[in-house]
Amino acid sequence: IEGLPAESPPRIGLAEVPYIDLEPLREDETESILAGPVRGVLSYDYEVIRRIHRLTGGNPFFVQLFGHILFDRRIESGWVGLPDVDQAQEQVIAFGAPQFESTWDNASPAGRIILCAFAGIVGHYGISSARDIASTLEEHGIQMPLADVEQGLSELAAQRVLDRLGGETYRFSG
Repeated sequence: IEGLPAESPPRIGLAEVPYIDLEPLREDETESILAGPVRGVLSYDYEVIRRIHRLTGGNPFFVQLFGHILFDRRIESGWVGLPDVDQAQEQVIAFGAPQFESTWDNASPAGRIILCAFAGIVGHYGISSARDIASTLEEHGIQMPLADVEQGLSELAAQRVLDRLGGETYRFSG
């Protein structure tokens, strides 16, 4: 923008700015983003792609963070293995902290309780139900009516933190 501040156009609200809302990537898209740009220069163990996809839930931002960090760390060796992903996790979390903080700051008290409980009880498949969360909270001495748990889950699904799979079943997005 050129000109003096007094001459600049009035600022518009962020709600008026067009944007593209990216969906979580599928595993094959995660592979394309990670391996495509570095083909012939850096190779990934197949399990690396699967681990990164699982850790990020296919979130494009976090997939790219892993790709950037692993490229910087492993370009000289030309190979990325599972231990490299494990070592990069802390740096990815540090760079992603503002996004995590934003999710937390925008959640209601019920949503925050659900986030804590959900993260602590997801099983092998990463899914949980409102009843599972209510039971877990009760085991820890927290009385939260099922209706409040369902409302918190709906809120987090609306914010795209959780995906509703059907009925009362949810998983972290991705």
